[in-house]
Amino acid sequence: MTKIGAIDDPVWALPALPPVERMDASKNRTERRLMIAAIALVPLLLGYLGWILPSVGGSVVIPTLIVFGIGLLIVIIGCAVAMDRPRWKPFAIGAVIATVLASIWTFQFSLALQIQFSNATAQAKAALQRSYSSQDGIPVCTVQASGSLGPLSAPYRECVSGQMVTFNPVGNQTARLIYADNGSVDLQDACVRPLMGGWTMFTALSDAAACPNGYKFIPGP
Repeated sequence: MTKIGAIDDPVWALPALPPVERMDASKNRTERRLMIAAIALVPLLLGYLGWILPSVGGSVVIPTLIVFGIGLLIVIIGCAVAMDRPRWKPFAIGAVIATVLASIWTFQFSLALQIQFSNATAQAKAALQRSYSSQDGIPVCTVQASGSLGPLSAPYRECVSGQMVTFNPVGNQTARLIYADNGSVDLQDACVRPLMGGWTMFTALSDAAACPNGYKFIPGP
């Protein structure tokens, strides 16, 4: 005899889901997990592109447009999927937010943070401590054959002159990173983009029209 109120009492037992409904619930859970993974993947992808595409002395607008274009394509795909599957609407919204933030990251912060997250400032200060300049005013220069300086990979040239250290790729005299101990860089006839913490990106071009996008031209006297 079955006791009334027992768990196995047919009156109180919960009805089991039909096989079709159980299958639909499993599909919904799988799709939800897939959407969450996709939402997490988009900012990682766009952020990685924003990290590797900008280069010393190069345009920061072109990498930003590439990141924005790829993000926009993902947004369009997300919106198309969300029209057919409304539960994917958070993915489309997340892709929009990720695209905007990754574009700002690429344009404004990527190169500067690559320097800040490396030992570049410590290396520049150590170079200043070793030697400010020679007695006749000729800058003291060395070539670093290994390692990296933020976004700048070896081999690169390191020159100390006064309270300023310049770094440029070997064989490329126009694109440079400059560190000024007092935070002030006096440059003329050059394209300049300030970064942060005393660092400036510099391109030795004497024509304002030739400046890479995102740089400011400083005219000479």
